[in-house]
Amino acid sequence: MRGVLYIATGKRCCSEALLNAQRCRETNPNLAITIQTDLPNYPGLSKVFDSVNLFSDPNHSYRDKVAGLASTPFSETLFLDSDACLIAPATDLFELLQGCDLAAAYAPVRHPPGWSDAAVPMIFPELNTGVLLMRRTRVVDLLVERWLCLYDELVQTHGQSWDQASFRSVLWSLLKNHHLSFLHLP
Repeated sequence: MRGVLYIATGKRCCSEALLNAQRCRETNPNLAITIQTDLPNYPGLSKVFDSVNLFSDPNHSYRDKVAGLASTPFSETLFLDSDACLIAPATDLFELLQGCDLAAAYAPVRHPPGWSDAAVPMIFPELNTGVLLMRRTRVVDLLVERWLCLYDELVQTHGQSWDQASFRSVLWSLLKNHHLSFLHLP
């Protein structure tokens, strides 16, 4: 089953996800949309989302996104940050998953300051983890699991709370060693 997943903890993100899910509905009326949130009774959620799932242990940081991806209800997921929405039908987007496990766009900043995995070639940039297209496979589950572990480690050791450097590191490792198939989104 295909669908859009929002993970929104806290009132600001929940409100933002609700607004953007409404926009998604306008162009994709038949696409399933789920939210994972610590505020499942937030007004209006049940009118817009097909499923409202409790996110029971929020950190109110990027960690929530990574942890929430592990329990996507879809076999083909388009994850959107709460500030993102679809402005056109997503059919062609999901068709990309016929040839890959995962797709993401380049991040606006190629390599920001902070921790960066020296084992990853500099030519391989950070990716925007606010829009992820993924097929539920064993290697994608492994990616999410390792991403969460490295994210937690970097928060502890470097105080780095953003998630793109850890995603880049884990993605590169799995591309090399586990036959993860990946496409860049435009």
